[in-house]
Amino acid sequence: MGSPHVFTGKPHLSHHLGAMSDVARRESDQFVLRDESERMGRRFSFKKVFSDITPTSFTQTLHLRESGGELKAFLTIRATRSTKRASSRSRP
Repeated sequence: MGSPHVFTGKPHLSHHLGAMSDVARRESDQFVLRDESERMGRRFSFKKVFSDITPTSFTQTLHLRESGGELKAFLTIRATRSTKRASSRSRP
């Protein structure tokens, strides 16, 4: 069996860098995915962090760094579970 702090799954697609690594590591109370890629001759590092995880919500933060630069957050998503189901009826 693998480490209890390493989770594997299907690769995630990133619109910015292509396929993400299929390994997520638990760092403290966060799940973190890291990947590196080359695009148009430039090297990039990408980090996806899931934090503030509860049964009904989480925060996802995406970080990007070009070779030699600083890793910077460029997108934060706060997601919550909806308590209402979407109606399947068409609206006029």
